[in-house]
Amino acid sequence: MSKDLRPCPFCGLQARIRKINDKHYAVTCIMNCAGTKITTKEKAIEIWNKRAIV
Repeated sequence: MSKDLRPCPFCGLQARIRKINDKHYAVTCIMNCAGTKITTKEKAIEIWNKRAIV
């Protein structure tokens, strides 16, 4: 399942997803303004995309 990541709500730049370890994924802004660490790739994307745009 592939979903597009919304831009960072703080700087507007591109976001990326990466695997941290066997149990966690992180979605972060390419400038590290913001990020989230979640147990599944799909949940990390879902939570990132629900962030408010400032």
